[in-house]
Amino acid sequence: MKTQSEDVEELLPAYALGALDTEDMIRVERMLAEQPLLRRELADLRDVVGQLPYSLAPVEPPARARVGLMARVAANQAGGDTAGQSGAKALASAAVPRPRNWLVPAVFALLFALVTGLSVLTFSLQSNLNTFAQTNQQLVASVDALEQSIASAEQNRRVLADELAISRSDIDELKSQLLDERTQLASLNDQIAQERQVFTFVNAPGVATRELVAADESAGRGEMYMYPGDTTAVVLFRGLSALEPGRVYQFWLADGVNQIPGATFIVDDHGIAQVVIEAPREVNAFNQVMVTVEPEGGSTSPSKNVVLEGNL
Repeated sequence: MKTQSEDVEELLPAYALGALDTEDMIRVERMLAEQPLLRRELADLRDVVGQLPYSLAPVEPPARARVGLMARVAANQAGGDTAGQSGAKALASAAVPRPRNWLVPAVFALLFALVTGLSVLTFSLQSNLNTFAQTNQQLVASVDALEQSIASAEQNRRVLADELAISRSDIDELKSQLLDERTQLASLNDQIAQERQVFTFVNAPGVATRELVAADESAGRGEMYMYPGDTTAVVLFRGLSALEPGRVYQFWLADGVNQIPGATFIVDDHGIAQVVIEAPREVNAFNQVMVTVEPEGGSTSPSKNVVLEGNL
């Protein structure tokens, strides 16, 4: 069963030609007021109707019609105005073509074909639009999902970057601690090596010992260990007082003419220190030694603040 809209669509070609009765024309105009799609189809049909007069090829009149026409014109001129008017009327009546009965059905057939084609085209376009709309929705959903994935990946990247920064900070701190421990270990190894050297030197057979005593009545003392003909000596100190910052003890060698500056040193919390002396020549070539208090870094000539002294 056809719907009211489909029924009106079939009447549109006749409406465009003005061939509907009043009742059908009212029905069509009511539907046209409600449906824009029908109005567009009607506009297309009216364009076609406007082109119909130009679709027929012109017809050349037969030669006998021209001969007859000229004879009537001559007769009218000879017979006067009345006869001319009658001839003109007859001529006009003969010149007007009779209506062709096949034209209206042909127009209806043409309009029906056009309407059918337009309907098929409209349905195809609507189907394509629906397909495009679905595809667009799928693309929008895909883009949203991709944006969410990118945002999640960016968040993960930031988290990993923060964790990596923390790890690098921890690694740098561990490297710094390792460097400090290696420095301390190197210092400890040097100290152990020096202790072994001192121990070996002090306990070696044939070593000579000289004593350094306090220049005043303090409890500080020193013992010097050396080999005749050797430029190296070891001095062990005990009972010396800790000095204020910026001051150090300095060891001196004297040969009666020159006073040779030696190593500087400080004592620990117990007043103990040990110093390895490297003399410019054999130690037994000198006849005196002493310890003074000097500015940090040592001096080239001894101060008057003599702490310990001894004879070689």
